Amino acid sequence: MCDMRGDGEECCSSRVEATGAMGRRDHETPEARRGRRRGADTARMSVVRRGRGCSSMRTYFYALMSVFLALVHGFEVPEVEWIHPIEGHVGGGEVITLSGQALAGVQGLAGVALTCKFDNEFVPAYYITSDTVSCTAPSHSEGFVNVEFALNNETGDFYQTKGYQFVSGAKVDAVFSLYGVAGGIVDIVGIDMHTSQYCRFGDRTTIGHVVSSGLMRCESPTIDDGTVDVDVSLSSSSFFEGFSSVQHVYTALPSITRSVPSAGVDEGGTVLTVTGKDFASTSLLRCRLGAVEVDAIWKSANTLECVSPASAPLTAELRVSMNQRDYSSTVQSFTYSTRLSVDAVLPMQISGGGSSQVAIQVPSIVQTSTLMCKFGSHTVAGTVDGSAVKCLAPAGVGFVAVAVALNGQDFDFSLGNQDEVQLDVKAVVEIFRIMPRVGTTGGGTLVYVEGEHLLHNDPVCRFGSSTVQARHISSALLVCETPSLLEGMYALDVSVVATSVELAMRPQFLSDSSPVVTAVSPSMGLVEGGTTVTAAGYSFSDTHDFSCKFGTIGPVVGEYIAEDEYRCLTPAHTEATVLFRVGLYSEYIGIDDVTFMYVEDASVTTVINNNDNTATVTGSGFLPGQDVYCNLGNGDALVPGIVQNDGSVLCGLPEDNNGVNEYDIRIVDSSGNNIVSPTDANDIITMTTVLEQLLPWSGPSIGGMAVTVRGENFSPSALCRFGTLSPFPSIFISSAEVICEAPEMQIGHHHLAVSNNAFDWSVPGLPYEFMNTSSSTVNRVNPSSGPHKGGSILTIGGLALRNDASLMFKVGTISGIIGRWVSATEASCVSPAHAAAEVPINVFHHNSGSEIKLIDSSLTYAYKNEVTVTSIWPPSAFVSGGAKVAFHGDNFYGYDITCAFGSHAVAAFVSSGQTLCAAPVSRSGFSVVEISMNMHDFTASDVQFQHVAKPKITQVAPFAVPSVGESLVFITGRSLMFEADDFAAFCEFATTTGSSKTIGHVI
Repeated sequence: MCDMRGDGEECCSSRVEATGAMGRRDHETPEARRGRRRGADTARMSVVRRGRGCSSMRTYFYALMSVFLALVHGFEVPEVEWIHPIEGHVGGGEVITLSGQALAGVQGLAGVALTCKFDNEFVPAYYITSDTVSCTAPSHSEGFVNVEFALNNETGDFYQTKGYQFVSGAKVDAVFSLYGVAGGIVDIVGIDMHTSQYCRFGDRTTIGHVVSSGLMRCESPTIDDGTVDVDVSLSSSSFFEGFSSVQHVYTALPSITRSVPSAGVDEGGTVLTVTGKDFASTSLLRCRLGAVEVDAIWKSANTLECVSPASAPLTAELRVSMNQRDYSSTVQSFTYSTRLSVDAVLPMQISGGGSSQVAIQVPSIVQTSTLMCKFGSHTVAGTVDGSAVKCLAPAGVGFVAVAVALNGQDFDFSLGNQDEVQLDVKAVVEIFRIMPRVGTTGGGTLVYVEGEHLLHNDPVCRFGSSTVQARHISSALLVCETPSLLEGMYALDVSVVATSVELAMRPQFLSDSSPVVTAVSPSMGLVEGGTTVTAAGYSFSDTHDFSCKFGTIGPVVGEYIAEDEYRCLTPAHTEATVLFRVGLYSEYIGIDDVTFMYVEDASVTTVINNNDNTATVTGSGFLPGQDVYCNLGNGDALVPGIVQNDGSVLCGLPEDNNGVNEYDIRIVDSSGNNIVSPTDANDIITMTTVLEQLLPWSGPSIGGMAVTVRGENFSPSALCRFGTLSPFPSIFISSAEVICEAPEMQIGHHHLAVSNNAFDWSVPGLPYEFMNTSSSTVNRVNPSSGPHKGGSILTIGGLALRNDASLMFKVGTISGIIGRWVSATEASCVSPAHAAAEVPINVFHHNSGSEIKLIDSSLTYAYKNEVTVTSIWPPSAFVSGGAKVAFHGDNFYGYDITCAFGSHAVAAFVSSGQTLCAAPVSRSGFSVVEISMNMHDFTASDVQFQHVAKPKITQVAPFAVPSVGESLVFITGRSLMFEADDFAAFCEFATTTGSSKTIGHVI
């Protein structure tokens, strides 16, 4: 600083001159510069001499100069003439190249160290050439500094020095894209980006283009695939270590070879599978459809997936990128179209075996290689057929939604604004058995199919390739009528639709001319079997397995005789008349009236001479229609006879016969075997009809009653006669029983007689009473109500009720209810099932014309809905009885209510809307409780009531307790607890002022 005392102006003036001279040094030659320095020295001395006021400054200056001159031994400090670069990072480390002509003069001097001074910091200098050195810039704060040469850290006195700028430098925060190809543009994002900066990728440097202080773009150099560090620098030779940890990943440029599907819906969402090569697993995978980019998912080096964005219907180019910037040069086409909607599916119900074909109606459908149908979660290929897509439905059971997609994935299950179209997939039909297994070739055979899962809509049966409609009987049974078929075996299938047949088992059905039996001879045989019978009919064959069946016994293997004849041997059977069949493969078809009778040995009871050269032999065990030969013991030869029925044989007599010899009657078959038991002469011919019993012995005077007559010696020609009326034929049952129908007669007793020939009558016969039943009336019924399911025993009171077998009642709309006569004023019957209602009760009987004669009455009977007991309360009580038990249930009515506790019945009463019964005295244990609304018909329930023994106290301790309560009292006794869900023990303490109850704890 200039001191303004005295000579201060000269001091400051000299300093100003020196400073001004420094401003002109940049344009001096080296010789002028050396002269200037000598003049400056002289000027300095002059100034010192002139300015006493500058003494302190002069003292400092002289001391400095003396030291400098002593160190350099007379050599001058080189001046910096050129420097490069002129800026560097504040962190230092930049290698600076400097030049000066005087550098050669100080190179190699002993004891002299050349340094570079940056502001106030010295750093070593290293010779590059004789006039060029390099120095490394130290760290420094941001800004401009002077750079000078120094010898032993002493600088020269120059009017102008070179400047160097310390800058903070660019800081790299991120690069975009993180991934890229060689030669691609990379955005480097950071701070303090300046002009003329460079980018370095690994060990390769490229020139960058600064876009802004925060962005610089560089072209990535060619480097093999891999990950490299990215740095920026102010110069191409100096990059500052540790300033960037950002990396760039080199990838190859991807290429596409295929994309699936090649089409999708216009609302987007189609998942595209793209195949190609050089797909890198980056976070910036992209697909671009047209101008729209979407994220992609890496699957492998050759596969990735992306989802199509929404677009108008058009064809777009598909490209892919690994870095959201460099897109593949190869492309694939992707077509946008509207989503397909399903109008209907036919059939709507199929079998779930997985082989049913369905037609899905879709408007404007076209065939594509990726056309698919979807059933729920299962997808199958489809084929266009007109306006429908035909698909093979997968296996399954239940309702499944149906959809179609051109590309195999964009399925639409909705039907406009309606619900989705669904297909009803039924369980596969399982057949266990079919009956019959054979049928006629002309069709028309009803085949019953037993199995599971048969309850389908419109089921069909298919015999080979012929399909017929099936009809449900139940979920386990349906029936099909066979179509006209050729002879042969056919697999029988059952399914939902005619085109879908899915069975675990396919039974075989034989179509052939089934054997039909029209007659069997003989039609009767002995119970021990062994009778050879011949079946007459048609369609018998020796090419199939035929057999006979007698009732439930079969198959019985027989012998083929001809197309209209088959023979077999009867098996043993109890005495009965059974159906006879000839079947094919154990399937039997025939006419229902072809029967075979099993009988004991035939026997003769009566022989009647018809006086026309014939005689009627009555008995039992004959074979109707059998060819027989008779010899009635008269010594004549056997003559033909015919079995009229199982109880009579008409035998011929020769013209010159010797009559009948009751001691030697023979009736033989065609083989000569006697078919009757030995006879007793005292029981034949000489005995007339004998009457033993009439059932019933009375009936209405209007007639019509069937009277069973039991006795002996009846023949098929037996006649009946009531009183003096004309005789009429009986109904022959056997030689011991006939039936006579009573005619209309006057009220009173009339005898009934029977004759075999209209001459010899069982005189006088048995009395039969004709009664007047028109006065019968009913006027009361007990009970007057009962359950609608019927079964109640009704006691009906009336007047003039007769002991008549024709006594019947009509209850409501149900007639023909047989009654039981008790007395003239009482009868009974069992109520039939009837809808809940109050109905009339009437008595009626039959007249001779089989017309109903009804006697009306005003008597009614009330049918009620079924009464049920659901609960009772309390569910238990003491064995001493008397506890009131409330019954709860449904359909209680009336006041004639009875409760039953096991076998104990007690009357009930209704109080405040509750039905109460007093529990009877009983032994301990459980009993079922029931209730009756009519004192007759009790409910059936599983509700139980428990009788328990009453507790008995034997000891109490302590005997006395304070009146304030809360004292613990121990009670000893018997029957203090029982097993029940609602068990709880209580103790009651009674005093003169009242009683109180507390909970007890059973120990």
